[in-house]
Amino acid sequence: MAIIVNNIPIGLDISDEALRYVKIKRQGRKNIIAAADEIRLPEGIVADGEIKDQNKFLGKINELFSNSRCGAVKNCPIISVLPEKKTFIKLIKMEAPPPEKLRDQLAKEITRHIPFDIDDINFDWQVIGRYEAGKQQQFLVGAAPQKLIDDYLGILKSSKLMPYALEIEAVAIARALINEGLDLGPKIIIDLGAIRTSLILYDKETIQFSVSLPVSGKQITNKIADVLQISFKDADKAKIACGLDEKKCSGALKKILDNTINNLVEKIEESIDFYHNHFQNKSEIKEIVLCGGGANLANLDKIILEKTNIPTIIGNPLIKIYSVNKSIKYSPEKFQSFITAIGLALRAYQNNFFI
Repeated sequence: MAIIVNNIPIGLDISDEALRYVKIKRQGRKNIIAAADEIRLPEGIVADGEIKDQNKFLGKINELFSNSRCGAVKNCPIISVLPEKKTFIKLIKMEAPPPEKLRDQLAKEITRHIPFDIDDINFDWQVIGRYEAGKQQQFLVGAAPQKLIDDYLGILKSSKLMPYALEIEAVAIARALINEGLDLGPKIIIDLGAIRTSLILYDKETIQFSVSLPVSGKQITNKIADVLQISFKDADKAKIACGLDEKKCSGALKKILDNTINNLVEKIEESIDFYHNHFQNKSEIKEIVLCGGGANLANLDKIILEKTNIPTIIGNPLIKIYSVNKSIKYSPEKFQSFITAIGLALRAYQNNFFI
């Protein structure tokens, strides 16, 4: 699946288990996925978001882009992601200073909220609403360790890619799933990944906070394998074939995974309580949106609805996409795994933040 030649940045998602890219082109105001591909990463190359083996990582980057019609890989601008587990994002409210003093004031304020020394981080922000000095204002602040940023920029440049921006994962996911101005009321986005799961609370057209959850697709597969005494590969096949459907596999997987799903629901309810107890002008959660590869687990949406009494849907990773190049054979379900890369690629058409 080749990349079309131009200077539009490519969205590159880096996770512990795979590299994925998406390139979006525009026809008028219509977003079209022109190219998309992935490559699996052997265990240990990336761990907990940190690139542990740079040589092997570079080899996989080169392999991923080997069929690119970008010309030389060095001609490809990239918008990539910073790992959720290593970053911080929070909505901060304070009196807005004169614009020229904003950065210094935010630097002082965020030290009260983040577990990093201000000298060891890089941070950026988005103003919520129209900026009015002297009045109470909300700022969505993102921060990451400077060493992490330097490592990511260095490795991408070593691969002869051109880093255009690095973005916090929650921001990319929200961009891919949320139609700004059309979604009313607070909602929870749960990104169920192979290695980790994140919860994003979105309200008033911005992220309020995000947290990591102790559940993952790999963890679920391992539990099935352990209980049924089968291989990981067979357990993964069973997970896909049966899911949480009581009518399939005699409902065996639903019973096996009951505690895991209850733990997930407990964390959702804890996050809702945190939102209600610590945020002003809050209201009832209107919707839970599941995304990521784990969202394809059959009946998960129905079970979460039953346990929380909150409408729960499977998010559409192509909600902002008009069409997909015919050469790309991925199903809509497969694109769940590309949701971060899609959000990163959409960044190319927005004057946003976290550059």
